[in-house]
Amino acid sequence: MEAGGIQRVFATLARAFVARGLDVDVLLVSKRGELLGELPREARVLGVGAPWPLAVRPLLALPGAARGVAWRWLATRRPRPAESVAKLARYFAEAKPAALLASPTSASLAALWAAHLARSDVRVIAREANTLSRQIEERGEWYHARLPELAREWYPRAARVIAVSDGVADDFARLARYPRERITTIHSPVDAARLRELAAQPPDEPWLAPGEPPVVLGVGRLVPAKSFATLLRAFAQLRARRPARLVLLGEGPERAQLEALARELGIE
Repeated sequence: MEAGGIQRVFATLARAFVARGLDVDVLLVSKRGELLGELPREARVLGVGAPWPLAVRPLLALPGAARGVAWRWLATRRPRPAESVAKLARYFAEAKPAALLASPTSASLAALWAAHLARSDVRVIAREANTLSRQIEERGEWYHARLPELAREWYPRAARVIAVSDGVADDFARLARYPRERITTIHSPVDAARLRELAAQPPDEPWLAPGEPPVVLGVGRLVPAKSFATLLRAFAQLRARRPARLVLLGEGPERAQLEALARELGIE
């Protein structure tokens, strides 16, 4: 599992579901990533990615806008969620799960498409984790621009639609023209007991030793949505007034730009 916010949420939920006696399968496009170790041993981890372009063939049998998207996918770069539809449909037919929680929007659509192809009655819960309008604006890819249309067509088949905040829910409802009253806000889970356990451990970072200057900590993917450039500029103003240090924990496509900005601001 990649070390993103959604992946960490699902690892937390998997541990909680297992602790409550539920049978849990974790379905991944590819079984790799540093968060695999965060999953409970009792959970079954399955890879549902398929070779391209074979993976897109089942999508050509879908009705409506999804079929048009599938034909365009054949001529462009492959989208990761689409790689999972064929194996996911087979999983639904064979395992017959009671419910499936999917996130983000593209993964929820893949689950709904797979359920349709498998003629499965699995309850798909679509979880909206990002502000859809910002996602479309920042990524600028043709497929993301089609997400509202696809969601409008397919989300009525979902058993439930949830969002991580009221703002995310409002934005999705407006853009996809989806009934706002059918979206439930459920904030991202926090394993408080685990956080307290980790917080009690002494840090091994010299910057956090007693007597050192205060540290500002930023954690997240290095992408425009997190606006770490704003944090760097704010920290430069703080650093001009008093001793302080800044730590950014994350990785992503903006790393080089952020490093260049840090040099430009004199806080490298």
